[in-house]
Amino acid sequence: MRKRTYLRILALVLAAVLALAVPVAAMEEDVVIVLDPGHGGLDSGIAVEYDGEEVCESHLVLKIAEYCRDYLLEHYENVQVYLTREVDKKVTLDERVEFAELYEADYMLSMHINASDGRARGALAIVPRGKYHPEQAVASKRTAEAILSHVEELGMTNRGTTVQLGTDRYPDGTYVDTFAVIRGCVRRNIPCIIMEHGFLD
Repeated sequence: MRKRTYLRILALVLAAVLALAVPVAAMEEDVVIVLDPGHGGLDSGIAVEYDGEEVCESHLVLKIAEYCRDYLLEHYENVQVYLTREVDKKVTLDERVEFAELYEADYMLSMHINASDGRARGALAIVPRGKYHPEQAVASKRTAEAILSHVEELGMTNRGTTVQLGTDRYPDGTYVDTFAVIRGCVRRNIPCIIMEHGFLD
């Protein structure tokens, strides 16, 4: 019960910050937010034993996404919210980005839970580097920092934002972002964040 309550509170914080980060009230058209629960299907992500039961990252992030969606739809009239998956199934990284493009997302939030050596704590946001489509990167980082600030108020360590670069290049010659979801959204000029909601281990 305690775990479920915490997930709901975390989702409410994410939803509220997303709504604040996008000037919802000022928009004439609906703001479109795509929530991307990571993993799914045979890809459970991180899995640990908790109170004698296996707890999977893929199941938890789906719950967080559902709570977040429900809160946004209940409290804001001009917001559309879509989930890249609504059941425990595999969705490829390309399909996730194509989904965001199909629904003309204003923001995409990819939800994950981290793992380390069993001692690390806190929430982390992975954002675009920003050399290619810099305005998109600014919007992504601003929203990530707002989410992290509010998650910190829940008592979680704020591990800040980070970028990770690959070896390929964008059309302007700058290095691509490592993670496919961010890289795909950058190419389509969709603000995107990968949130690591604490450490499951």
